[in-house]
Amino acid sequence: MKKSKILKIYKRGLAFFVGILFLCSNSMSLYAEEKRDEENVISMEQEQQELKQDLVPELETEVNTSDYESQVLPMKEETSVTYNTHIQTTGWQDWKEDGEISGSIGKGKRLEAIQIALSGIEYLGNIQYRVHIQNIGWQDWKQNGEMAGTTGKSFRLEAIEIKLTDQLAEEFNVMYRVHVQNIGWLDWAKNGETTGTAGYGYRLEAIEIKLVPKENHDNEQNGEIFYQKLVSYQAHIQQKGNQDYVWDGETAGTDGQGLRMEALRIKLPSLPNSSVEYRVHIQGIGWQGWKKDNELAGTIGQSRRIEAIEVRLTGEISKEYDVYYRVHCQQFGWLDWAKNGESAGTAGYGYRMEGIQIELLAKNTNGPNGQGNAFEQKMVTYQAHVQGMGNQNAVSDGQLAGTEGKSLRLEGLKIGLPAMTDSHISYRSYVQDEGWQDWKSDMQLSGTTGQSKGIEVIQIQLSGSAASEYDIYYRVHVANLGWLGWTKNGEKAGSRFYNSSIEAIQIQMLKKGDNSITIGESYKEGIQNGIDVSEYNGDINWSQVKKSRVSFAMLRCVKGSNPNNISVDAKFNQNIKGASDNGISVGVYRYSYADTASEARKEAMAVVNAIQNSGYRIQYPIAYDIEDENVQGDLSKAQLTEIIKIFKGIVENHGYKFMIYANKNWLDNKIDMNSFEDEDVWIARYRDYTPSLGHGYTGAGNVTIWQYSDRGTVPGIQGAVDMNIGYKEY
Repeated sequence: MKKSKILKIYKRGLAFFVGILFLCSNSMSLYAEEKRDEENVISMEQEQQELKQDLVPELETEVNTSDYESQVLPMKEETSVTYNTHIQTTGWQDWKEDGEISGSIGKGKRLEAIQIALSGIEYLGNIQYRVHIQNIGWQDWKQNGEMAGTTGKSFRLEAIEIKLTDQLAEEFNVMYRVHVQNIGWLDWAKNGETTGTAGYGYRLEAIEIKLVPKENHDNEQNGEIFYQKLVSYQAHIQQKGNQDYVWDGETAGTDGQGLRMEALRIKLPSLPNSSVEYRVHIQGIGWQGWKKDNELAGTIGQSRRIEAIEVRLTGEISKEYDVYYRVHCQQFGWLDWAKNGESAGTAGYGYRMEGIQIELLAKNTNGPNGQGNAFEQKMVTYQAHVQGMGNQNAVSDGQLAGTEGKSLRLEGLKIGLPAMTDSHISYRSYVQDEGWQDWKSDMQLSGTTGQSKGIEVIQIQLSGSAASEYDIYYRVHVANLGWLGWTKNGEKAGSRFYNSSIEAIQIQMLKKGDNSITIGESYKEGIQNGIDVSEYNGDINWSQVKKSRVSFAMLRCVKGSNPNNISVDAKFNQNIKGASDNGISVGVYRYSYADTASEARKEAMAVVNAIQNSGYRIQYPIAYDIEDENVQGDLSKAQLTEIIKIFKGIVENHGYKFMIYANKNWLDNKIDMNSFEDEDVWIARYRDYTPSLGHGYTGAGNVTIWQYSDRGTVPGIQGAVDMNIGYKEY
């Protein structure tokens, strides 16, 4: 190939290569410019998206996002408020701003949701809002365009609160008012105040919102901004059945128609996280268990009257409100107001509750309390059977039962707690010529009727829940003694051995710790006349003995100087029967021949067996007579102490009381009485047979019986008989 041709080809190739380089350079330049433009576009889109998110945050899941994106927020250069509402059957409206009406008027359509935002924001802060929704109550706070309310559920908005935060709250008041079903436009609310209704079931239909600078004092409030029904209640009435629900102080039930209220429901329809609890006192049942939040309290179809009620709040509402209530009761009419769980009505009277009013008031406000009683209760009722008069009408709570100044004995008594079904009252009487009766309770008869026997002593005590909350006080009027002092809780009231019956009684219950009644001398015990007898006294007419005012008898039960051959006193069974059947208290004694512990044990068992085989109970102790000089005179104090303790231990193990019998010499010199300083003592010392001189023993032990004579005479007993004075009633 020629050199010129080769050069020509080379030149053409070089030119082509240079052209390619030029084209590549231009392409790279264009690509760089396009890349920069694309990045600028992306940056601008990101800024726009961020601006959009600042103005309208992501909505709740209930919102249709396509609907939301179709709403265009108006933009202004100065700070303003914009809002739109979701309306029944219409959906989302266009955005409104600065006091424009959003919603509808005169079309009967509910607002179901709302969005509120700010535009042209010049200050730090947010706009926040929450709504009260049908069947839901107050929803959580939303802000800056979030949806408050619901869509697709057909729930109405009933009330709203709106507020600003941070610098916005310092510069502006947010003012808003709502148009409400059946009411119309309410007055302007501001800065978080509640406007609308609660408890009425009324819908919000329209709203206006605006920002007003703090220095602007227009739109001062003059009218109502919020209507709320707090408490609703329904009564079930005799012959009428269920009435309609009433509200906030209105009367449920009847007034002046003589119809009993039988059941009641109470509810707080517009207050979430709160409850109302209530219980009623029902005829024949007493206090029912607590009910709450529209549960039925009382009965239906049983013809039982409600007599009293207690109502209290729990949950959030109890921190802000007190609940007040008063009732209309048979015979009393309207009682005064009670509050927060206090009792209202009656108990113990058998009176029906006929009407009720209930209302809630904010704490620290003056309630409707007056000076009267909200609750009338008969705590304790009692009825006396009086000589020559028969049964009196029942009285209660400190009133007098019986008579005063007429010398008529009280012969029978019934006591009850009419309003306390979970508690009981027990009582027993010491009856003339009969002695202590068994305990009675709850309006059972204690005492007698038709036997001309007076009650001399009474004891009364509580059991059940009442015993832990109350003390039972009582005092009696006694013939020849007058009114004795008050006593309480099972202590004795009355007299013994004065031959005087109770003529009147007062009984009263007081809360524990209430010391308004002063305890006094409620019981007087005169000298008790007693005898001790054995087979040597022959056959005894115990009826005549009783009429001679003998109140106790100590009977020899066994005999025999040989502890291995002890027999029952020939008249013991006859005597224990005759004395017991005539109301004379009985004790027994054993004259001891024991000089060893073993023999003391045999004597003790012989006494126990004799009593048990008689079939009768004894009230007084078993007395161990230690004074036989021939058998025991040479025993040491230690030996005698051992013998006495063996005998004492056996009889006490069998449930009997123990006492020592001895003369003064043996008590002072033979028996180690320091070993028996807590034991009862029956002392034999005649001292010229004169009771007024006293027994004169001052050693250890407690002298409760003094045998002052062996030469006494008593109707019903032939010959001389041992006479005793008792200082203690067993």
